[in-house]
Amino acid sequence: MSIQSSPTTKQLAQGLGQFSLGLGTAQVLLPGVVGRVAGVQPTRGTRRVMRVVGLRELGAGAGILGSEPAPLLWARVAGDAMDIALLLNALRSRHARRTALVLVSIIGITALDIYAATKRTREMGGKSDLLRSPMEAKAAITIKADPETLYSQWRDFELLPTFMYHLEAVTTSGDGRSHWVAKGPAG
Repeated sequence: MSIQSSPTTKQLAQGLGQFSLGLGTAQVLLPGVVGRVAGVQPTRGTRRVMRVVGLRELGAGAGILGSEPAPLLWARVAGDAMDIALLLNALRSRHARRTALVLVSIIGITALDIYAATKRTREMGGKSDLLRSPMEAKAAITIKADPETLYSQWRDFELLPTFMYHLEAVTTSGDGRSHWVAKGPAG
């Protein structure tokens, strides 16, 4: 799917991507300096957070410059929300005036991010190959029990309603059949 951006939208997206690369590089390489500029006391913890935020900025910048920018511009908006939350927390520091100035700057950048993401999404008609591609999600749960016990409990259908909330009851009969009562979407 090839969709042309207006020159203004494309330039804005590229500018935001380059800004992300620059800020992310500074946050990763000089977290204490960036923290002091933001009015944040440089500690081991704040430097670590600054580096993580910097890595996020680098990823967003590289993605915006290297691929379809609309979804990644929205990712910048989400990152901006996180930055605003972190700065609101930092307003309690003794350098609150500096932090407030940085906060106002981030709010302005957030407005640009929202504008660029909205405009690019509209140009695409709300569609993107990246958004339409299948996503794979995996999860794992570790249960401290032997496999035989777990299997026997899983095969005891009458126990299923204790952890499957959409099931109201399961009644088994001796002939290998069972009667299930479940809640539907309308209740």
